[in-house]
Amino acid sequence: MKIITLLILVITTSFPAYADETSLSTADFNEIGSFLVSLFYVLGVYLILASLYGMRHSPTEPQKYPFRQCVAKLITGCLLLSSAYVYTTFMVTATGESMSGAGSILSSSGITDQLEDVSQSFLGKYIPEHTSRTLLGILYVIGLGAFLKGVFMLKDVGESQSSGSSPFSKSLGHMFGGMICMNILKFSCFVGSFIGVSAMCI
Repeated sequence: MKIITLLILVITTSFPAYADETSLSTADFNEIGSFLVSLFYVLGVYLILASLYGMRHSPTEPQKYPFRQCVAKLITGCLLLSSAYVYTTFMVTATGESMSGAGSILSSSGITDQLEDVSQSFLGKYIPEHTSRTLLGILYVIGLGAFLKGVFMLKDVGESQSSGSSPFSKSLGHMFGGMICMNILKFSCFVGSFIGVSAMCI
């Protein structure tokens, strides 16, 4: 249902007659992004409190409150509260961007910066600007949620796994996938330079 709703939104914003009524503005995406960050901040506080409670009872109830799980929750909670710095570390490692430029991505200015030059991007060259703004905004919010979810999934690293991929690899997958969605223009430019298609780059 969510996918169908997004498709209807994108299609309707392709027509100028409906663009003003249906398209989401930068302020709307700022509010959604700020809500997601605030939500995961609350989850971070919860994980820290839960880990401290578990550590207190771990000596008497080690089966119910395994110490390594408590440590994993504590670390995850701290990382959620400092998610901007986690993102900065990933971006600096992957692209070499400056600390200040990368850290702003989890604030409301991050979405504004991503959308302000959309008319000069490869999307702006082929589809209406209001449609491309909506597409980039949706991708940004999806990527932000995926990145924060990846950080949140680190809480499961302390749990024993019998089969399947490890929680750490799943967490990294969500974080890297989220980063790609949040920086889709930069990623498309990288892919375009790699395959020799300059039209994919601003």
